[in-house]
Amino acid sequence: YPSGHFDVIYCVSVFTHLDETLQDEWLNELRRLLKPNGAVLFSVHGQNAASGLVRGDRMTLNDYGFLHRRSRKLRGLVPDWYHTSWHSERYIVERTSRFFGCVAYSSTPGHLQDFVIARGPR
Repeated sequence: YPSGHFDVIYCVSVFTHLDETLQDEWLNELRRLLKPNGAVLFSVHGQNAASGLVRGDRMTLNDYGFLHRRSRKLRGLVPDWYHTSWHSERYIVERTSRFFGCVAYSSTPGHLQDFVIARGPR
């Protein structure tokens, strides 16, 4: 698609499977595709999903804000880069703000995925 083509873009359960490099590539491409006053909505594994992590992984997520782990259930079924990722609210808001002007995070109580909405490419 040409640059600035979409008013709204949504990605559900995409960022929950990308490592940091691919995550940034996606954010950059979403910024390119979005009209100046457009919005992008995407989901991430938030605190509810993180509650199922082992203690060491929860600590890494709390300290760094991002965790990407190879999933046993996906091993051999998908490429190595496509596994499972968790984001802290602080991390994903700061990271997404590098690409978009206004970023908001919304927790979804009782669900594994939270939502991020970003407006206006930087």
